[in-house]
Amino acid sequence: MAFIKLLSFKEELGITAMAGPGAVAEPADMSAEILQTLDDLRHGISSALIIGRSLLDRLDKSGSASRKAFLRVLDNREISRIALSRTFTIPDYLLRYAHRRSVSIFSSRYDEFLLQSRLTAIIRKELMGISREHGVLVNIDGIGILLTGESGAGKTTCGLAIAGQGYRMVADDLVEMRRDNSGALCGKAPAEIEGLAEIKGVGIVAVGGLGGESRIHAVVELTDDFAPGECYSTGYREILGEKLPCYVLTDRSDAEGAIINLAGSLSSMGGLRNV
Repeated sequence: MAFIKLLSFKEELGITAMAGPGAVAEPADMSAEILQTLDDLRHGISSALIIGRSLLDRLDKSGSASRKAFLRVLDNREISRIALSRTFTIPDYLLRYAHRRSVSIFSSRYDEFLLQSRLTAIIRKELMGISREHGVLVNIDGIGILLTGESGAGKTTCGLAIAGQGYRMVADDLVEMRRDNSGALCGKAPAEIEGLAEIKGVGIVAVGGLGGESRIHAVVELTDDFAPGECYSTGYREILGEKLPCYVLTDRSDAEGAIINLAGSLSSMGGLRNV
């Protein structure tokens, strides 16, 4: 963990300032501190705390006695890592507290809900080796295809049509990806939506046979941005260190047929693993 730079999280977390052990004017290398904060939050350890903007505003307007009482609460809870939301600066009383108590603090321009969401995403990816993406995952004779595209692009419709031809729809709407013990990239539905699909005009329904896990061999984007045609190769995309061939599908009149044909081509080439 110590080799992962905080700089890689700066934009993702909207970091605007830092203070405490190891902090510098340009916070480029507090990786151990930030990842320890993430690990604490992951395990629900009370030493890590996110403070929302509304509480910061109340503390700013209150007198020194109220702020001291708040800091005593932090001491009693043995808070050692703090994230401040929707602020570009760290208040002076928290700066002094950080240096006096060796507490690590960073401020973020994001609100507490977005900050918590992005912290959770980093926890999954950096500490648990898990990444989530909106899309549909299908498995066609052992070849896993991740379907992506904007809302309304037809991902679910295409996935259900592929399943209707005797193949497997693994996940709808959200795909949770990880590397398995062999190092291969695999995907499945998150536990909270496993077996469910969101069908336009119907809603969320349970779909028989939807679920399980699949290797992922390629990414196909459904789009209207190009001239009609079959699947165009657009290069490669890296997900959790796995290099996947990417394609754009612009003719959706027989999207499932085009994707089934693509899976056949990939199968004949051994899935293109590690190309």
